[in-house]
Amino acid sequence: MLKEIAPQLSRLAILYYYGETYYALESIAHALGIEVLWIAIKGASDVENAFAEAQAKKANGLLIVDTGALGVTCEMIAKMAFARRMPSAGSFRSQADAGLLLTYAADDRHLQHRAASYVDRLLKGAKPADLPVEQVTKFELVLNLRTAKEFGISVPAAVLLRAHEVID
Repeated sequence: MLKEIAPQLSRLAILYYYGETYYALESIAHALGIEVLWIAIKGASDVENAFAEAQAKKANGLLIVDTGALGVTCEMIAKMAFARRMPSAGSFRSQADAGLLLTYAADDRHLQHRAASYVDRLLKGAKPADLPVEQVTKFELVLNLRTAKEFGISVPAAVLLRAHEVID
């Protein structure tokens, strides 16, 4: 979707938590004609250097891959990407509020509802080992049109139609 919104995207800096791997992303990026620049970070102290590296490598887009290990660092990254006018995507809804162009993530409200269902079953006597492991099934796309307008990006109607929420 980032490529649809920013078709000039050719060099994508992917910020990820040090030690984790996301090789499937590289295959997808290459299929879209995008060169991937992997930049590992461990926390807030690495963010400035990560942006310096991304700029030195002439990245013209950014993806934050976060499994929760980066915590509030992701919002810091989102604000820095906005300040540098770098089209960016992330994996937590709060990052769109902080200025990322888009986020595609599990629907937090749906996850909370599912968690409540588990708590209910446990309180009614179910054994934890008997409860099934569930995969996330509901995702939401959040577009930040304020960021798009600030960057002079026109979001295609096809992407707008897929959005679950638009920040105007």
